[in-house]
Amino acid sequence: MNKIKVASVQIDPKFGEIQKNIKCVLNLIEKAAQQGAKLIVFPECSLTGLGADSLEETKKISLPRNGLWINQFIELVNQYDIYVAIGLIESVNDKIFNSLYLFGEGKILQIYSKAHLTNLGADRFVEKGTTPFIPVDTKIGKLGLMICYDSRFPEQARVLSLQGSQVLIHSTNLPITASDHVDLLLPTRANENRVYLISAGRVGVEKGFHFLGRSTIYDLNGSILAQADNQTETIIYQTIDLSLAKEKDVVFPPTPEKPFKQVNSLFSSRRPELYGEIVKSSNQNVMQ
Repeated sequence: MNKIKVASVQIDPKFGEIQKNIKCVLNLIEKAAQQGAKLIVFPECSLTGLGADSLEETKKISLPRNGLWINQFIELVNQYDIYVAIGLIESVNDKIFNSLYLFGEGKILQIYSKAHLTNLGADRFVEKGTTPFIPVDTKIGKLGLMICYDSRFPEQARVLSLQGSQVLIHSTNLPITASDHVDLLLPTRANENRVYLISAGRVGVEKGFHFLGRSTIYDLNGSILAQADNQTETIIYQTIDLSLAKEKDVVFPPTPEKPFKQVNSLFSSRRPELYGEIVKSSNQNVMQ
């Protein structure tokens, strides 16, 4: 399967109202599936909300990893033969994570826990994720998972893309001040890796915190294929050809202004032997 219809769902989840959020997400999954979407992406913390003010509150809104709540989602993705990415705060024994679940093929295909944490909301109280940056190999193609602030770090998108990711899934709760993510960072991640990127964000206000919305689907060049506004709960759709994301050579045909063919081989031109500095410990050589 090469061409598939994808969907990015923009919602306004209610903080701590787990059952209400689950019901809303299930209804929207069914709606998108009935429109033919095979891959459906929801925002960060769709089931729980993000704006916790303490560790205690973060634990209170968390859902248990692999708890009974997952059965409703597995049943629905099986019914429509689809893939769904959903964000939530989850508890794993005595630890709390900001995680993204990818459902499909009768099971949970991956649980990715956010690697790069901000100092906002529940991110202040959750554990740093240690999920390896490995794409999920599915029947529709290879999918790479990221959460919100992860997009600030090009290493993650590059590692996922080098391993064959054709689509980067970006589940987010971008604040209203973060337009640079939508306008600059996300299209760059798509362009520099020649992958599709589906970003699903939320709208509304949570504990005085205003969210950006502007959920977007980008093509291999980082151009916008579909985009939501900054205030409406909605679903945006686009049909994409995943086979195109396997081609990492960018061809520029001759033009009157440049009368020769140019080919940029984005991956084979890399010089990893010169990139050692990028993987040194976080604080080495910083601010020196």
